[in-house]
Amino acid sequence: MPAARSTAGAIVMGGGVYTALLTFLPSPPSTGFALGLVLLSMYMPFYFDGRPLRHDAYNKSIVCWPYWAWFWVNLLGLPQGRVELDEKAAESFKDPKAQRIYSSHPHGVGSLHHMGLMLTPPVCQEGHSFEKISPGATRRDLAASVLFRIPILRELALAAGGVDASRSVVERMLRKGLSIGVLTGGEQEQILSAKGEHTVYIMKRKGIMKLALKHGVPIVPCYCFGETDLYDQSKVALGLRKQIVKQLGLAITLACGRNPLLPFLPHRVAMVQVVGKPIPSKKTAEPSQVEIDALHAKYVKGLREVFDNNKARLGYPDAELVVV
Repeated sequence: MPAARSTAGAIVMGGGVYTALLTFLPSPPSTGFALGLVLLSMYMPFYFDGRPLRHDAYNKSIVCWPYWAWFWVNLLGLPQGRVELDEKAAESFKDPKAQRIYSSHPHGVGSLHHMGLMLTPPVCQEGHSFEKISPGATRRDLAASVLFRIPILRELALAAGGVDASRSVVERMLRKGLSIGVLTGGEQEQILSAKGEHTVYIMKRKGIMKLALKHGVPIVPCYCFGETDLYDQSKVALGLRKQIVKQLGLAITLACGRNPLLPFLPHRVAMVQVVGKPIPSKKTAEPSQVEIDALHAKYVKGLREVFDNNKARLGYPDAELVVV
């Protein structure tokens, strides 16, 4: 029904604008101008339809479009990725539709493992997509509000199951029985991303623990090896940029990939996301700070185990996980 209302609104808006152009302008407008204005007016009902706050915009046919693999390999220049279960977690994922909170690190400069490995199965090697672990139809992934203000990116994020990262929306998704995907480190972790380093921002991220307890949903620590190596990032004015993130929630990244003329193109690094063992949380209507801290400590421990158990076999034997 919401889609039908938006479609009806688009038809009314488009027709109204076209009629106004013919009625009130002293001379007929150019075809290009008229068409552009009509199409823009028709998009407005969809832009303001509240979909980032709802759960019903997911479109499997779009996220499973096979040409995403071509875009990933030939335009971005990245090898197809893999999503794997930690060996200690294999027995915990017999039911992929079970409700869980998938908390992934690191955010990286571009969070490409989230947009790629977690949301678009064709960019993964056959049989190694996040879809096998948590189907997109039963999960909604959190995205920054600003993403839904950019027209084309907005539609892609919505089709992939993206929803606004506000607490009220997260609680609504959990009440509906949906799993959640989240890059818990957020913008703070984004500006800390540096090639060759593995820094996660988690010590002050306890809100997601409170939600897990409130709804009794297990939280799953995940780590993507290769994400931080996709871009070089300068530490110039890092202190100032941290303050901007803290005050405005805006991450200003000073990053470059493999080509200085096209800095958005990442280094050609294979990404492997490892999904850890779910950490159970006892449903508690009003969790205490002691309960939140206890779950948080288990989460940090679980994340370290995922990292340490898999770093050597994935080509990072000397890497150390820095938790801030």
